[in-house]
Amino acid sequence: MFIMPVQHKGPTSTKMETSASLEVLIALATELSRARMKLRILLTIRMLCTRMYVIIFSIRTQQHISIIVNNSIFKTAFIPIILN
Repeated sequence: MFIMPVQHKGPTSTKMETSASLEVLIALATELSRARMKLRILLTIRMLCTRMYVIIFSIRTQQHISIIVNNSIFKTAFIPIILN
């Protein structure tokens, strides 16, 4: 998976984009939960078209990571990652 920084909105906010399959996105969410203690991940995926998703990770530290699959910004899903 390739992840490249796209835009910095501020000192604590970063936006990154990458292409990945749904399986990779779920694996990424799993790894994020393992990397941070007591992370609660609420996963909601709305599939608008086969294998085309956008997932936005919203972390309490104001960091946002948007994952764009098949270069489609219109396929949306949302994962809030909440630190306990």
